[in-house]
Amino acid sequence: NQTEQLVTQVFRSLVIRYKETGRMPLDYFRFVMDPDSFGTSIENIFHVSFLVKEGKVAIFVSKETGLPMIMPVRSNYIEGQEEDKDQLVMNICMEDWVRIVDRLGIEESVIKKMGK
Repeated sequence: NQTEQLVTQVFRSLVIRYKETGRMPLDYFRFVMDPDSFGTSIENIFHVSFLVKEGKVAIFVSKETGLPMIMPVRSNYIEGQEEDKDQLVMNICMEDWVRIVDRLGIEESVIKKMGK
């Protein structure tokens, strides 16, 4: 279905960027935010949530910046760990989106659209 295809595309984008940055965790907001579309940013957050649930992605707070970070994880890494049951509900409105994009200087979307 289309949601599964989009989730797969988000994961591919994450893996590509992760490898490009020397396998370093990425700033979560820089990854999910599309500076041209609030709606796409919300969809990206939604699709990442599936990847977290599936154990393909880890999100944690950086000790240096206090901001959330994201990285792909190997399934055997997750299986060997105690499953973390913590969840986070994020509420973001258009004003928050504008502020995040502006303060982080996000100029382009990391997540590539299907067919592009």
